[in-house]
Amino acid sequence: MQLSSHEPNQLCAKDFTFNPKRLPSLIEARDLYPNDNLIIVDMNSTIEVRVFDRSDNCLQEFVLDGIINDKCGHSHTHNFIFHGLKGIIDNIADENFGRDIPAIVATGNCVDIFRDSCLFDEIIPTITS
Repeated sequence: MQLSSHEPNQLCAKDFTFNPKRLPSLIEARDLYPNDNLIIVDMNSTIEVRVFDRSDNCLQEFVLDGIINDKCGHSHTHNFIFHGLKGIIDNIADENFGRDIPAIVATGNCVDIFRDSCLFDEIIPTITS
C-alpha cells in the first residue's frame, strides 16, 4: 500500500510502503509534545525524517540512506552528519511551519552520537523504527 503526503491523518510515504513500526516514535513524540508541530528523525541504519503538523497529518517523509555506518564515531563523519541534518531540519521547519518552530525529536539506536548537540529537543534512543 503506497500512501502519499496528500492523504490527511495518515503516515505518508513517497518512495516506500507504510511500515507500522514507525508508529511508536510518533506516539512517544506526541506524548512529549502534544500541541506542537513535529519533526521526527529516526536514526538507525538509515535516517528517516517525518514531518507532522499539530493534527498528525504527515506533511513530508523521506529516507537518507547510506549516511550512518560504522564510521559514525569519527569526528569528521559526525560533523558532516550533524551539519547536513541541521540544514535539512532547518529547511523543512521553515518550508512547512515558517516562524512556528516545531519540536524536533530523535529516536533510534544511532542517536547517541548527537547526545551533546543542540540539534534535537528530545533524544529517545530506546524507540527504534
